Amino acid sequence: MIKRLLPLLVCVFFSQNLFSQKSTLLKDINPGAASSMVNGEIVYCSFNESLIFSAFNASYGYEPWIYKNNEVTLLKDINPGANGSNSDYFFVLNDKVIFAAKTNER
Repeated sequence: MIKRLLPLLVCVFFSQNLFSQKSTLLKDINPGAASSMVNGEIVYCSFNESLIFSAFNASYGYEPWIYKNNEVTLLKDINPGANGSNSDYFFVLNDKVIFAAKTNER
């Protein structure tokens, strides 16, 4: 039971530290008036001094992004095109980040 809760506790701890500090825009992932957040929420997990999260961009759709060394970059364009992979449910397992994503491949 403790092993199952550990990734969640790490994410909660990281979020408390992250959001207790002053906010600074590092990158406008989706330029314009539309938000890049998933349904107004931040879906993420911390991993090896980085933050892996899902964000929307008009060119990529919802894809996984990474914040590391004060830079924000697209982690992977899993489902190329504007539909995106709808990456979600991030957690750490055995030193790897696991998450759900969809592709158009069959």
